[in-house]
Amino acid sequence: MMSHSPYDPPVAPVENPVAESAPARWKWLCVSFGHAVLTFLFMTTWWWFEPRPTEAPPANFLLEADTIWWMAKEAMLQGGVLLVLTGLLLWALPRIQVRHAVYVASVSVVTRWLVDVVAIYVSGPFTNNGERLDRTVVSYGVVLLLSSVVIRKLAVMSPNTSLERTREG
Repeated sequence: MMSHSPYDPPVAPVENPVAESAPARWKWLCVSFGHAVLTFLFMTTWWWFEPRPTEAPPANFLLEADTIWWMAKEAMLQGGVLLVLTGLLLWALPRIQVRHAVYVASVSVVTRWLVDVVAIYVSGPFTNNGERLDRTVVSYGVVLLLSSVVIRKLAVMSPNTSLERTREG
C-alpha cells in the first residue's frame, strides 16, 4: 500500500463524458413512442369501463382482434403525428432527460383526451377527420412548447442540473 504524499497532485475523478442520464434533444423523440403506448393503454382501459347493456352476453366484454388492431393503429397514428411535430420543433426544444419525456408523453395523452371531450361538448360529435387532425396538431404543439418552457424554468431554478453541465462541456 502506497502512502499519498502531500506533494502529489490531486487526481481528478474519471467521468464518462457521454453518460446515459445526460440530457439530449433527441430524447424528445421518445415522447411520441411513450404517447403511442400510453394512448393504446388508455383506449383499452376506457373500453373496459365503457357502460354496457345489462342483457349483453359475457362474451361482449372480450376485446376482439379488430378492436385491438384499430386501437393500435390509432395509437400509432397519434404517435406518428407527434413524432413529425416533434421533429419539426426539435430546434426550439431544450435538452431533456428520459424522465421528462415520460412526463411530457403522459401530459400529451391527458391533454389530447381533454381537448376531445371539450370539443365534443362545445361543437358536437366530429364530422370529419380533418378537424380532429387540426385539434391533434394544435394540442400537441401547445403541449410541446409549454413543456419546453416548464423544463427550461426548472433547469434555471435548480442550480445543480446536468443541463448546465452539458452546456459547459
